[in-house]
Amino acid sequence: NLIVEGYQQLYSSLETKIQSEWEMYCAELFGFKKILHEIDSQRHLSVGSGGAIIPDIILRVNSKDIFDIELKQYSLPFHESFESQLISYLNQTHLSVGMVVCNKIYLYHYEYSTISVNKIEIPFEKDNQDGIALMDVLAKETFSAEKIRNYILKKKQHEQSISEIK
Repeated sequence: NLIVEGYQQLYSSLETKIQSEWEMYCAELFGFKKILHEIDSQRHLSVGSGGAIIPDIILRVNSKDIFDIELKQYSLPFHESFESQLISYLNQTHLSVGMVVCNKIYLYHYEYSTISVNKIEIPFEKDNQDGIALMDVLAKETFSAEKIRNYILKKKQHEQSISEIK
């Protein structure tokens, strides 16, 4: 609910303000420590000869990258280019999980072997069960890419079952 309140207050804010807010969430809510370099903001990654990409936030544990967060203005609706950017960053950082934050939260699992992408949408709504589950899967103490993958697949299977019933 705290993140939903922040979303409402910062709805028209620039991405830099949203970046600061999410760095605080990573520290205060998810348990990652800036002093231990577990919240890596705006890291420049070299690509090719002279090119670079700059992920917004990479979460780390024991000097190992574990999760990529790509931030946009909250007022922006989802666009395919946001997903393409995240997938590109996941490839460069060799990560399988990440999320895009814009008008909703889009939680991703990327499978390298099959080049498949699974995602779920989590709206910014108070007491949203998926939002509550997100708090659990992003907590440093219990973080697991496999846990995120399983959550996304379970959610997608549930949505499919509902669709088939309808």
